[in-house]
Amino acid sequence: MEPPGHPARCHDVSTTPPVLAAELAQAWADIQRHHPELPDLAAPESLIGESSSACGAELSFERLLHEAVHGIAASRGVRDTSRAGRYHNRRFLAIAEELGLDHPEEPHPSSGFSLVTLNPEAKRRYRPTIERLQRALKAHTAATTADTARSFRGPAARHGSSEAACA
Repeated sequence: MEPPGHPARCHDVSTTPPVLAAELAQAWADIQRHHPELPDLAAPESLIGESSSACGAELSFERLLHEAVHGIAASRGVRDTSRAGRYHNRRFLAIAEELGLDHPEEPHPSSGFSLVTLNPEAKRRYRPTIERLQRALKAHTAATTADTARSFRGPAARHGSSEAACA
């Protein structure tokens, strides 16, 4: 029970990943409308919490479009990376440009052309999708970073289990 004058805290973490996964699937479908050769996204929830040193850890529409580049490359049979998927080559860059992503002239020494950004046309085209996904990501972040000092975390947290470190 919250003290008088304080709003109740209600963060339903159990429903947030499915809601975010649904928004990711919808955003992917929006990309597919503009790029029909993009394969379906088998498991949108796999993108939640995924990190990659080559692609950046933050989940965003740019990151989703980056992953779509890999999807189109795969559907075309194009090898768009090397060095175990870390280095994004000029074939990646060419497809990224088709999808509305820009990159600085020079590649990064270890990740190549992986750090792409939305160009102005893509920002306009996908604006409603970007806004919807940002709202879902914000809600997900709020739900997963709830006030942990007042939250019961179970025996694993009390005993230093490795599961507690991931919570």
